Amino acid sequence: MARMIPAAFPLVEPGDTGALGEQMVYEALQRMPEDWTVIHNCWRHLLQEDKEFENPKHISYEADFIVLIPGCGILVMEVKNWSRARVRDGRWERWDGKAGCYCSVKHDSPLNQAYLAAGKLREELKKVFSWGKYHGTNMEFRSLAVLLGKPENYENLREIKDERFAIDDLRKRERYAHMRRNEIYDWLYLCGSEALEDDLQWHIESLFCYGNNNTVEEMEDVRRYLLQNLVLRQDAATVNRMVEVAAAPLAALLPMLEESPGGFHIEGCAGSGKSCMLCDEAARLANCAKESGSGKRTLVLCYNLNLAEYLRSNKALKAAGVCRYDTCSPLVLDNFHTVANRICTWEGLPRAGEDGVFSPQTLHSLVERVKANPRYAVDAVLVDEAQDFAADWWPVVQAMLRPGGKLYLFSDSGQRLYAQSGRLPELPVKLRLRHNLRNTGPIAGFAAAALSEKLPAETCLPINGPDVELMPASDSPAERAAAVREAIERLQEEGFRLNDIVVLTPWRKNTSLKEAVLADVVDFPADGETRDKADKRLKRCASASATRILGETIKAFKGMESLAVILTDISAPRDAENSGFTSAEFYVACTRARYRLIIIPTPSGAQYVRELV
Repeated sequence: MARMIPAAFPLVEPGDTGALGEQMVYEALQRMPEDWTVIHNCWRHLLQEDKEFENPKHISYEADFIVLIPGCGILVMEVKNWSRARVRDGRWERWDGKAGCYCSVKHDSPLNQAYLAAGKLREELKKVFSWGKYHGTNMEFRSLAVLLGKPENYENLREIKDERFAIDDLRKRERYAHMRRNEIYDWLYLCGSEALEDDLQWHIESLFCYGNNNTVEEMEDVRRYLLQNLVLRQDAATVNRMVEVAAAPLAALLPMLEESPGGFHIEGCAGSGKSCMLCDEAARLANCAKESGSGKRTLVLCYNLNLAEYLRSNKALKAAGVCRYDTCSPLVLDNFHTVANRICTWEGLPRAGEDGVFSPQTLHSLVERVKANPRYAVDAVLVDEAQDFAADWWPVVQAMLRPGGKLYLFSDSGQRLYAQSGRLPELPVKLRLRHNLRNTGPIAGFAAAALSEKLPAETCLPINGPDVELMPASDSPAERAAAVREAIERLQEEGFRLNDIVVLTPWRKNTSLKEAVLADVVDFPADGETRDKADKRLKRCASASATRILGETIKAFKGMESLAVILTDISAPRDAENSGFTSAEFYVACTRARYRLIIIPTPSGAQYVRELV
């Protein structure tokens, strides 16, 4: 069986005939020899910052399949699942069943699409591996088109003229010099699904003329490069597309839930789309108020500063004009401490202490002042990570609501991290979200084990990402820091950019992230970091031009996510009632990773993780 990337074909939406056709080819290629590597759904769009290429736009290409065949070369395949097609006046047309007629094809002919992609792939690899005029020229690149409709439903396909390059290129080879143009044309097209069953391997191998002129090492170098620079981006994009498809029904629920008097409570596991729903609903409320001129105000609250900054970067909220907390803007978003401290300052009340705790007297006074002053009144309050709010904060939150105002809570009891967290307000409607839309299957299942929950397979995205990686344990912070650096270098070799990676630790003090060996690699918060500096650091590390990786405590990164996460300083969690690192905190940490999770533990942490695996 060939090595397939991705290892399983992605979900196919109903009615997507193109994807169904590609699935047929995927399953046929899966039966090829085990030393073949088949990459499905390849796209490469280099940006202007890819300075190693003189003209990045010329390197951009898309291909349904790239097949790496040791001893032969590289094949690029284009697949079309058209029921009928024809050529008229040198142009391709396909049958549109809905319109009941033939329609022009937007792109080149299928064979020319594959041929051009193969040429651009060769240009990219030639630059990357510094192939000169002679070295590397024996790496053959071939193109093949697959038309899955019945052969008798294709008319006059040999009349197309823009395929002369692919055909003439093959006719240069001695093996095909005696063949007529139409015979070569038939060799470069596979028509009908039956062609995938009969001698497919022989047909593909016969396209390559030199034979055994590339070494195993050369092909392995190409494979490694494509895995690092193409496949990782492809898998990340596939996850994003699946999240969008899976989350769409959640957004459709919001208008119906809006009819609930007093608001609603949505509880869901990590990665279930709670924050996405919150942002969509807050943006919808703000836009409705703007369109109607009602002057209604919406307040979004969360627990920590980093999450507030992260949520304010949401596209829907930015488009709706979200800003930090004030008493006049229609849509404001901040963490509870910032809002409460500002009101305390305006009202001459004591602010929270250095430990972040408000005295009972202050909270009682806040409730009275907020109720008495209309400037603090809002029409809707949406609370993210509501399970972390202290019980004595809720009277303040509810005091901000105008009569008839609504409270929207988004929570996950499995992510309750703080001892002061209390019972949530009762609301008339409660909805439970059970599908994990963030993590790959291996990460989602591993994280659920930390809470002693069995996660049904259907609740995970069907992306077969890498297994969770456990690195050697160490009691030494310096040794764990060296392991973090090693993990970062390996992730970069795999194709991750610096802004794709986050390093998390349970501790702000006595952490390996403060070791000198990581000073030039990880941007960890300094003691006493101000809010403005924290915001700048988050934005700096999230930028495509980042020079260092974001380092954070697990609690500070709660509610956010990253393509790759490195967990360091992980020890065996204590029970929730004890102080220190808990299994809930470990669950939160693991579910921050969308695609890649690496754990660097202490000896006790290693034993705990091995039990989960």
